Amino acid sequence: LIESFFIKSMLIDWKENPVLLDHIMLFSYNPDRLAAFYRDCLCMTMSRHNSLIKLENKDMKLLISKGESRKLGFGAFVFSDEVLLTMFRESLGQCGFNLKPSPSPIFTDSSFSL
Repeated sequence: LIESFFIKSMLIDWKENPVLLDHIMLFSYNPDRLAAFYRDCLCMTMSRHNSLIKLENKDMKLLISKGESRKLGFGAFVFSDEVLLTMFRESLGQCGFNLKPSPSPIFTDSSFSL
């Protein structure tokens, strides 16, 4: 399974089309306190998206949700264009990966998770 994934994914030139970390989601017993810390220390703007707190500045984005502290909810990666995202999704599907909708409210409906 893994070998076929790598063979098919090699169709994408990863040097010319890097996948970049867009944002992460962290859990915290006290999300308001953690969000205030990041807002103040990293000069981030803060907004709410349902139960999530979104923080961002010119260099990074962060989501915080209520849950067990010091746990990563997910890391969200972004492709340079929709064509590469589609190629990667199809490659994963052909290799038998079970793709699910993305948990991130920041991304569009075309995004997915593993």
